[in-house]
Amino acid sequence: MCKDRLESGVKSLSGVAQAKYNIKNEVLKVTYDTILTSRAVIEQQCANLGHGTQAYPMNEKNHEALPECCKVSHSEGKH
Repeated sequence: MCKDRLESGVKSLSGVAQAKYNIKNEVLKVTYDTILTSRAVIEQQCANLGHGTQAYPMNEKNHEALPECCKVSHSEGKH
């Protein structure tokens, strides 16, 4: 669920060619055109989807709407 949500959410951005989420390592690898988008835009999209990054805090409302398996403990700071 989280994998599909993150990958499709990020791939919906203009300039993103590929997005692959590694559940075990909790890493999203993105291939994108730097003329059409940026790392900041991609990280903001992840945060808007309810998954924070080191640079952008998660959207709390969207995070609360996630399935339980996709939620993160605020004390842990990880998915």
